[in-house]
Amino acid sequence: FPSHDSTPGCTNPDAENFDPAASCDDGSCLVCDAGEIVYTLDMFDSFGDGWNGATAVIFNLSTGTVEAAAELLDGSAGVSQFCLGTECYNVVIGGGTFDGEISWSLSNTEGFTFSGVANDPAGQIISPSGLEVGCTNPDANNYNPNAGCDDGSCLVCAANETVYTVNMVSIVTGK
Repeated sequence: FPSHDSTPGCTNPDAENFDPAASCDDGSCLVCDAGEIVYTLDMFDSFGDGWNGATAVIFNLSTGTVEAAAELLDGSAGVSQFCLGTECYNVVIGGGTFDGEISWSLSNTEGFTFSGVANDPAGQIISPSGLEVGCTNPDANNYNPNAGCDDGSCLVCAANETVYTVNMVSIVTGK
């Protein structure tokens, strides 16, 4: 019988993840648009049974457009790669039945790394280009002139209103 030795991988020499050893294209090629680079999402599940319906969705913060999505169907670890630009993003991970088992790390080819766990109520605002995250509305009471990524925290009060900051303290007493 003839040998049909094939090595799966990306066979497109224009792709970011071209594999010269690959002899069989496996559909994994990433061809980024100008201004985009490759990001790697490392997905982890502490129980080892996948994310149980949870997903990772990365939204462009300024447009609300879904830029990437991934899920860990089974096992304790998985990887997803995709192309993103230098904009600000909201990373939302969760929605499964055992989200307490989920952790993740997002990195790019230029040294950016960010990690977290599932179900942060507001998601995770990231700025791969190093822009500060905060309120960008100059009319807001909590305007941050250094912020380049608006995180939705702006507070605009009417003329007769005041912004108050409340610090919560928990007091535990014994008998």
